[in-house]
Amino acid sequence: MSNEATLEHIKTGSTPSISVENIDVIWSSRDFAETGKPVLSDISFSFKNYEKVSVIGRVGCGKSTLFNAIIKEAFVKKGKISITGTKLSASIAE
Repeated sequence: MSNEATLEHIKTGSTPSISVENIDVIWSSRDFAETGKPVLSDISFSFKNYEKVSVIGRVGCGKSTLFNAIIKEAFVKKGKISITGTKLSASIAE
């Protein structure tokens, strides 16, 4: 998100909403080539402004991987992640 967008949220008092649409997440192209499977597959959700959300699950189920995809530490193979309409992720194929 650009500084201008951040300043606009401060001025208007709005909170960014997060949208995750049909993402597949991989850690690296090499790992995907070896296994042929994404680490997370077909994940979709959205948070409205001011909502509090928890991500819970068993050890190894993908909670940290999901967060890493949102902050662009893991690769989104397909789908998109956006904050307040600003696309954050791009497919590796793009």
